[in-house]
Amino acid sequence: MQGSMWRIGSGKETRIWKDKWLPQPSSFMVQGQGQGVDEEAKVAELIHEDTKQCDREKILNMLGPANADVIQRIHVSSTGAVDKLMWLGTKDGSEETVAHILWNCSSAMDVWSNGPMVLQKSSVRVERFMEIFEWLHSQCELQTMELFAMTIWGIWQRRNKLVFESSFLHPNSLAQTAAHQLVNFKAAQMAPISATQMHTNHAATWTPPPEGVIKINWDAALREAHDRVGIGLVARDHEGGIVASKMVAKDGCVVPLLDEIVQGLNLHKERWDSVGLVLSDTRVLLARIEHWHIPFVKRSGNENAHYLAKKALELPEESSTMVIRPNCNVFPPMSLR
Repeated sequence: MQGSMWRIGSGKETRIWKDKWLPQPSSFMVQGQGQGVDEEAKVAELIHEDTKQCDREKILNMLGPANADVIQRIHVSSTGAVDKLMWLGTKDGSEETVAHILWNCSSAMDVWSNGPMVLQKSSVRVERFMEIFEWLHSQCELQTMELFAMTIWGIWQRRNKLVFESSFLHPNSLAQTAAHQLVNFKAAQMAPISATQMHTNHAATWTPPPEGVIKINWDAALREAHDRVGIGLVARDHEGGIVASKMVAKDGCVVPLLDEIVQGLNLHKERWDSVGLVLSDTRVLLARIEHWHIPFVKRSGNENAHYLAKKALELPEESSTMVIRPNCNVFPPMSLR
């Protein structure tokens, strides 16, 4: 299907050589097909059935280093989710103009349909973006133009994330985010922050769970130069005692923002991008737990997990280490953070 690409879940529906599935413009396809290959081979053949991880050696040997570097960045479903088609932009796959990306295409129109009436009902379709801006400026109040500017920025960011990270934010979420960001921006311009507020904003500390409940703090650290992520987890009881800790190191993956994951899990909204696949897998795993709650915690209230995440960057590639009832000396002196 032109104008679309596959979001890999299990890889069982997507063909390696014939389908668009690589987050790499402009073809989104594997380049340089070798001799004697099975043209109908599926992406699942590049994934370990047991670990649900990409088979690095097989990918490198079959597809070469250039394709392998791109494939290593793709999140593979840990629960066997089906592959899904994502829309890329123009229906015919032709080159996009700024006006088309931000205003004329159906994807952008889905976003504008959530905005003020003058934007919802506009029938203006022009080739130059400046013509759109000038027309709206002559028709709209300042507040509408401010929201227009914030939404334009959101659409452009979403387009870049789709091309480079296989990430696509739902139109409703994008429109709501733009409106929320505008409110926050205007409030920040009007209200100076007092010394008391500054102290409050930075004074988050770790809080214990109720008795009988285990609280798991987690964080991630990136080493972008080496395309590597470290993940740290700390499980503690109601007295603050450390029940277990774990460090995980992974190479070649794009890590969604933690606040995106937390928001997505709590809002229960469907997403069509790679973040949506992480959310889907996470919900399947959480369904096995009787009661769970995932709040977002500031760094100052999450220091042990952050410390482990940074230490995980030093582990051998694609490895993890877990300690049950660890010695408290594993952490720097910050036991209740």
